[in-house]
Amino acid sequence: MGQKDHYGTSDNGSMDTNLFSSWFKKGFVKWTKALLRVLLIFDGHMSHISDEVINLARENQVHLLCLPPCCSHLLQPLDVGVFKPLKDKWCTIVKQWYKESRMKAIDKAQFSKLLTKLYDTLKPQLAVAGSSKCGVYPLYPCIIAADKLAPAQTFDKETLPDQNTDVEEGVSTSTISAAVSGPSQNTVNPTNTPATAECHSESSCPSIPRMAMRKAVVTNEAE
Repeated sequence: MGQKDHYGTSDNGSMDTNLFSSWFKKGFVKWTKALLRVLLIFDGHMSHISDEVINLARENQVHLLCLPPCCSHLLQPLDVGVFKPLKDKWCTIVKQWYKESRMKAIDKAQFSKLLTKLYDTLKPQLAVAGSSKCGVYPLYPCIIAADKLAPAQTFDKETLPDQNTDVEEGVSTSTISAAVSGPSQNTVNPTNTPATAECHSESSCPSIPRMAMRKAVVTNEAE
């Protein structure tokens, strides 16, 4: 890793408010300073929201967009296009280290060296592809099928149908699944690309998260 890269730690190994604020101030703001307008999209983890981050964002013309709960696997570009290949590569690096060191434990000094190998494999194309799959850039709200963001339904144990119910006495499992999933009239064919698929109106893709994201970006462009 280079001299301009930032390496942070936390007591429990997870992101916390101080660590995120430090990344935002020492990293993100400096890296995007030359840009006229910036949109930062993040999930609703409690560490991402603080007075310091909000004030810094206002001072540096950074627009903050917090994703709705339980949607990062569909709307967060890093979750969609970066983390999976990153984890796969990290597993390969660690396995190779264990093989060469004969299962020697990875200490802090060695961890930094292995992390450098992982860092060198990162490609900007992964983030670009993730943004495209999420419909963030280029902006395409209908790229995600509506049923992917449908609200979950809960059932009391007493009301659930018996799995052993005979076909003559009850409803088949496939019929129950269809009833739970609901109609798919608003589902957009995932094989369609932004060049071929169409989003005629808000009613054709009634997802609240997608519409919130579109309105946020449109508002930024209007400013």
